[in-house]
Amino acid sequence: MNFAKDDLFDEGRHTRGKVGFVLLSSEQTIEGDMFRLFPSDVGLHFARVSSADDITIACLSSLTRELTRSASTLLPDAGLDVVSYACTSGSLVLGEDNVVDALRTGAPRPGQHRLSLRSSGR
Repeated sequence: MNFAKDDLFDEGRHTRGKVGFVLLSSEQTIEGDMFRLFPSDVGLHFARVSSADDITIACLSSLTRELTRSASTLLPDAGLDVVSYACTSGSLVLGEDNVVDALRTGAPRPGQHRLSLRSSGR
């Protein structure tokens, strides 16, 4: 029996893309919200930044290296279409350029992704 490749393999579960989120370890709402908001053909992947329970400017200021490390754990072999740091206060304290640089440095296969900064604010 002869099969064409298209007869054997489909496009996979996440045909519209894959989005990675880096979250604070204490964040409790974004994962659930994103699963409700995104369609099922968009893959959602999450990594956590180790942070203190008390969210202070000093705590948030020290997270740049941790952002890079966490971003590096998001599907390291599969690639993402977007990588996002979902922390409004952390984004303000670190600055958009520093956050994007940290994510770009750590993101799987850097340079092949459209990086986006998103906040958790409503």
